[in-house]
Amino acid sequence: MMIRRLILALFLCTLLYPVNAHARTVHVDSKATQPGDGSSWASAMQELDQALASAADGDQIWVAEGVYTPNPSAGRAATFKLVPGVEIYGGFSGTEVELGKRNFKKHQTTLSGDIGQMGVPDDNVFHVVTGADRAVLDGFTVTGGYSRNARWQGGDQLTASVIVSGPGNGQGAGMINFQASPEVRNCVFQDNQALEGGAVYNMTSPSNDPTGVPETSPRFIDCTFWQNSAMAYGGGVANALRTKPLFVSCEFDSNLSDFKGGGMYNDFGAAPILLNSIFRNNEAVHGGGMANDGGAAPIFYYCTLTGNRSTKDGPAIHQGDTSANTTILIKTVVWANECECKDTRFLNGPGSEIRVQDSVIQGGYKGKSVFQANPSLDRKSETMLNVGYKTNGFRFTADKLDARIKDANRSEFTQNLPSFDSGYTAAVTTALLDTRNAPALPETRSIPVQLPEVAQTPAPQSIATPEPEPEQPKILEQPQVLEQAPKQAPVATPEPVLAPVQPPAPQPEPDALAMVEPQHSVLKESPAPRKSGPKSSEIMLLELDADGNGCITINEAQGPLQQQFWRVDHNGDGCLSKAELDRMDDKSRQEGQDTAEQASQPQPRPQPRPVAQQAKPAAPQPTTTASLAKPQTAAPAKTTALPAASKAESSGSSTGYTLFAPIGGTETYLVDMQGSIFKKWTSKDTSAGAVYLLNNGNLLRTVSPAKGEVRTPFEGKGVNGGIIQEVSPRGQIVWEYSYVSSDVRQHHDVEPLPNGNVLLLAWEMKHASDIEAAGGSLRSHPEGKLWVEHIVEVRKSGPRSGYIVWEWHAWDHLVQDSNQSAPNYASPVRLPQRIDLNYNPTRQADWQHANSIDFNPALNQIVVSLRNTNEIWIIDHSTSTAQAAASSGGLMRRGGDILFRWGNPAAYGASGRPSLMGQHDAQWIPNGKPGDETILIFNNGDRREKRSDIIEIKPEYYFKTTRLNAQVVWSYNDAGGSPFFADHVSGAQRLANGNTLICDGTDARIFEVTGDAKPVWEYKHEGRNKGPDSHLFRATRIPSDHPGIKRLSSQ
Repeated sequence: MMIRRLILALFLCTLLYPVNAHARTVHVDSKATQPGDGSSWASAMQELDQALASAADGDQIWVAEGVYTPNPSAGRAATFKLVPGVEIYGGFSGTEVELGKRNFKKHQTTLSGDIGQMGVPDDNVFHVVTGADRAVLDGFTVTGGYSRNARWQGGDQLTASVIVSGPGNGQGAGMINFQASPEVRNCVFQDNQALEGGAVYNMTSPSNDPTGVPETSPRFIDCTFWQNSAMAYGGGVANALRTKPLFVSCEFDSNLSDFKGGGMYNDFGAAPILLNSIFRNNEAVHGGGMANDGGAAPIFYYCTLTGNRSTKDGPAIHQGDTSANTTILIKTVVWANECECKDTRFLNGPGSEIRVQDSVIQGGYKGKSVFQANPSLDRKSETMLNVGYKTNGFRFTADKLDARIKDANRSEFTQNLPSFDSGYTAAVTTALLDTRNAPALPETRSIPVQLPEVAQTPAPQSIATPEPEPEQPKILEQPQVLEQAPKQAPVATPEPVLAPVQPPAPQPEPDALAMVEPQHSVLKESPAPRKSGPKSSEIMLLELDADGNGCITINEAQGPLQQQFWRVDHNGDGCLSKAELDRMDDKSRQEGQDTAEQASQPQPRPQPRPVAQQAKPAAPQPTTTASLAKPQTAAPAKTTALPAASKAESSGSSTGYTLFAPIGGTETYLVDMQGSIFKKWTSKDTSAGAVYLLNNGNLLRTVSPAKGEVRTPFEGKGVNGGIIQEVSPRGQIVWEYSYVSSDVRQHHDVEPLPNGNVLLLAWEMKHASDIEAAGGSLRSHPEGKLWVEHIVEVRKSGPRSGYIVWEWHAWDHLVQDSNQSAPNYASPVRLPQRIDLNYNPTRQADWQHANSIDFNPALNQIVVSLRNTNEIWIIDHSTSTAQAAASSGGLMRRGGDILFRWGNPAAYGASGRPSLMGQHDAQWIPNGKPGDETILIFNNGDRREKRSDIIEIKPEYYFKTTRLNAQVVWSYNDAGGSPFFADHVSGAQRLANGNTLICDGTDARIFEVTGDAKPVWEYKHEGRNKGPDSHLFRATRIPSDHPGIKRLSSQ
């Protein structure tokens, strides 16, 4: 009887609380050959809309990589409407059986609002995603939402009564959460545009809403809001009407608002909580990082605001005067924000307040434990949660995140934080460096601006006034010099804000043009060597070990020690230990050389090799002078140019602007035809030479990591690069991708592709064991290692991230005739489509030394220049990565084998004199321009003959065999009647009018010639340094009608 009653009770429970019979996993794959029921990848649904329509509470939807759009039948109102309790995961390849096996960074899954004409935003959806309670969105890129054309235009007011009626077409282009609390994880919101909340708009209901809908609290974890924009409020995110969203480990980067809140805007009592999040490079008229109105109460905990810009006030945080706003900053960094205003950090309107505790604020601020030591933010702009965070060289200690949440709850400023998964953030700091408080900058009030008013709502209950400051916790003692005002380190001044670019006015014609040169390129005089005995390894470690890890990296080494680094590094770990330094010291003593003494002293930079003086063109050369600016130190640098504009009609020179970046310098120049600087970008990073102007007015450039930033074996003369940056017109880094490590390094050149991806030239390391296993002879490679070329295609996935979508490796296409038992054994002359492993004419580890890459979109092919083997290659880009590693596949059916090579028959075992010598900058001449389907090459030439020339060739190659012939259709080797010579760098570009722009990189001279070798324009860049730092990798003529020029002219 008891058992029957128990069974009956259990049965009744199942009636009262039914088990969810719909809990299942639904598979979606846009590449599925036919629509299925979603039960597996083999029978996957093709559309995400279909899966959402069939999903029920408790279901999971797995979405394979690809681009998905809402059902266009609903027009611009189409949206991916999330389902309560349903979890949606992206980032699958389409084969996984476990959720944890997906890779959302590699397998990008995109939700796009571009349902109409591609690239035209006016017909895109209003909201790509619409949120729902308890729904999860994880592992997606949300892009292409467009909600700019509604709600508020010009002088119309935006009031509470407007937005409480429901989600509008002017809000939340990427995602709108109206009375909904979803959880969004591992998502990127990019290129969405709205009136409010370019990427996301969160809102609940007003306090007098009769429905009594509770406050909403959507949660965003590990999300990135990148390059979104708003016409009025919140370029990245807008929060309104008492919503309390939580943002954990999120990035707000390069978002733009035409009015308030570049990164985020809060109004009508919104109270977001931000933990371990970064606001970087956002821009607005008011509040580049964040703007608050209507009693907003945001809390920052372990956050960083840096590089944000306002054109009027409050570059980090702006608090309006419509109602009292209270912002709380705890353990937060506010540094290097920009504004042409009195306070380059905050602006508080009447009644508003910013409360600060345990934070680093540039210029100091009132509050508890406020420090103003320069945080030395690295290129990732770390927060104090990150283990590697440094202030003035002191490293913070790390601890578990859970302990720090209790710390936040104990703060007198905060209430209880909502719960979240702390596993998304690894570690936090437990102490702040005691730099003492300096007098805070005076607090500034807002200036009334004639802009739309916002209706006021009752401010939330104010936070209690803080109690008297308790005794400071005990921390490590530091020297008390900081308490002495005269000895305090000055606060770093932010870089100057670039003025709006205007086309230069006509200038009179004096003698020479003055140009501002990078101050960082000034060589400091090396101290005279001391005449003393050899230094011990302890002293060398003390002086050179900058990061304190007990050994010396190649970036820390100096002079002969750096030159002999890999010989001294016996264990090959890239760091010289005390034992290795002692062994080197003993050897030096035996040889009677004081090597340790030389290595411990900074070595003066060697003087450049003298270059033969070049004869100027016979045409008259009037010069023009215009004083542009005065350098603060050293003698002013100069440029000279022929007044091409005045000669254009008679001499036939082209028009436009010339772009170049001196190698090792910190500035990039865009000069007009008169030689005047039209635009200059200044950077903290040193240029690796390659630079491109994109259609949006941004630069794509290569730079080198700072000394000691990365430990890599790819070091030495002529070695630079490793980091690719996209830089806005005002100098902010909007995208950065680092491809440098102990195994690989990007070098020399990159190539932007029409689809927005970027091709990278790079080295990968192969050791003696790899060489011998592939059949190579170490006699050909005496250094016992090879830097082997490879090419990767990178797709941007966030402001500081990207992933490789295609790659080609030279190591996959070898041939060798020295070891019959090893792979790839054959005669190189019979397989010219392969690379002879034993052909190494320089006998260096830098085996091939590729120095340029160019892409032909019509052919979908790549041309690469290889200096050390004196040849160029053409490679098929239409292959997949698997096909690129084989010898079949792609449009040319040859896989990744070389389609065409030319310049040096000896490279594949044939006889004949080389046609190229140390060449650079092989460029396709695009369709529609003179020399259709040809390749232009700067042939540097033999140092014995001291003669360079420009060669234009017509390659010959077909489907079945690699052809090695080319017709030389044009060449140039004369400069005013005398040969010119540039033994390295340099380049040439075919212009639209048929002329050729030539860059003599070693002489920093750029000139334009006609097809019959007549010089029509010349420009000379005279850098402050007379060495490699003034050399030019190449120069590029940008047409006047280029979209990027139009963007720069409008700034």
